[in-house]
Amino acid sequence: MLFHRFLDLLVSPESHEPLAYDEGEECLRAPDGRTYSVRNGVPILLTSEDRAEFERILSHEGKAMVEEYGQDQASAAEAAYYPPTIVPYEIVDAIYDRKGDATRILSVGGGPTRNSPKEINLNLGLFPDVDLVGNAMRLPFRTGSVDGIWCNAVLEHVADASSAVREMVRVLEPGGSVIVLVPFLQPMHAYPQDFNRYTAEGLAYLMRDLKIVAKGQSVGPSWTVLEIITRYLDGPGMTAIPRWVRGLTRRTLIPALRRSVQKKNDWTGRPEDEVMPSLVYCIGRKA
Repeated sequence: MLFHRFLDLLVSPESHEPLAYDEGEECLRAPDGRTYSVRNGVPILLTSEDRAEFERILSHEGKAMVEEYGQDQASAAEAAYYPPTIVPYEIVDAIYDRKGDATRILSVGGGPTRNSPKEINLNLGLFPDVDLVGNAMRLPFRTGSVDGIWCNAVLEHVADASSAVREMVRVLEPGGSVIVLVPFLQPMHAYPQDFNRYTAEGLAYLMRDLKIVAKGQSVGPSWTVLEIITRYLDGPGMTAIPRWVRGLTRRTLIPALRRSVQKKNDWTGRPEDEVMPSLVYCIGRKA
């Protein structure tokens, strides 16, 4: 089973005791007797309260997330349009290659795709490409056990983002780094819930227990404006705008904004251009 490649990192989310695989019962067992099921080779490392709450959320507010994550990802990617994400990739590449092929990166909120075979995808549901089901506020990993952490567009969906960041710092090995991306100016999107928005400075403050290596705008104002206009024209507000204005906007402004985003003209690195980013990032290193 795939989880055997990182079984040595796993602990009970309740007692933080190490886990052993019980092949007969198909579960992971802690020394205190607690057991956690393994479904289709994926450990479900949740407290009973978290399991009940996540099942409730995914069957109500999170229906859109479940539907999208269950789609064929090639088809979904072709149908969707997303902007290029700009981060200092030389720093990211170094984090992912910290121990060569032995590097183990925890992807908090990972799935239903995978950026690298070095990633361990953790999510709150049993979606494609998820390696284990867990709670970002109770990470089922040993203290100081992972080489790096990738967390893209997740913290806005966590009720207590400070707890999630503290957990990431706890499980990170000294010298390891956390890469976090979060929205600043984006419409609400319940995947499965939506709680927070951050500036780059606010995100750096959230990660203040780490040495901040880099922070800034990841997706810029063209995407911000494009999303707002597109959502507005598709929503209830469109009836207040003359049809010819809506048509002209769709034929001219929206394609122009898309071209700007595709050519990465949306990002210059100048502070004065970072007043209305769609997405921001912060990279922090543990001492």
